[in-house]
Amino acid sequence: MSNVISNRIFNKSLSLDLYNRGVVFEECVFNGIDYGNKNMSEITFVECSFVECNFNMNDVHLTSFQNVLFEKCKLLGVNFSNCKQMLLEMKFLNSKLDYCVFQKLKMPRTEFVSCSLTDADFFQTDLKGSKVINCDLLGAIFENTILQNADLSSSHNYTIDPELNYIEGAKFSLSSLPGLLSRYRIKIED
Repeated sequence: MSNVISNRIFNKSLSLDLYNRGVVFEECVFNGIDYGNKNMSEITFVECSFVECNFNMNDVHLTSFQNVLFEKCKLLGVNFSNCKQMLLEMKFLNSKLDYCVFQKLKMPRTEFVSCSLTDADFFQTDLKGSKVINCDLLGAIFENTILQNADLSSSHNYTIDPELNYIEGAKFSLSSLPGLLSRYRIKIED
C-alpha cells in the first residue's frame, strides 16, 4: 500500500530522496523547491501545486500528474513522455518549459499561459481543445499533433505545418500566418 501525504505545504526544504517510490501527494503545495536532476519516478501528485520550483532534466518515469498546477516554475528538458498517462492533467502558468518533451501524450484541454516553450517537442501529442495563451513557441516541434479546437491566437514564434498536423477549428492570429505557411517558402508582407 502506498504512503499518502495529504494537505501539506512544503517550503524549500523538501527532499524527495526521503520518499520511496509509490508515495502519493494529495492536495499539497510545493513552494520554491529546487528539484534539479532529482529522480521523481513513480511518485503520484494529485491536485497539487508547484510554485516557483526548479526542475532540470528530472526523471519523471511513471510519475503521475493528476490535476497538477505548475506556476512560475522552471522545467527545463523534462521528458513528460515517460510519465503515467492515466488521469494526466497539468496546467502551466508563467513557467519556462524549454526543451521539454510531450511526445505522444494525450493532453486535451491543457492550459499553457504566458510560458516559454522554446524547442519543446509536441510530436504526436493530443492537444485538442488546449489553450496556449501568450506563449513563445520558438523552435517547438509540431508533427502529427492534434490541435483541433486549440487556441494559439495570442502565442508567437511557432511553425506549424497544416499538412502534417490536425488543426481543424484551431485559432491562430493573422500575425502567425508566416508560421503556418513556412513550408511554401512564400513571402508575406503587411
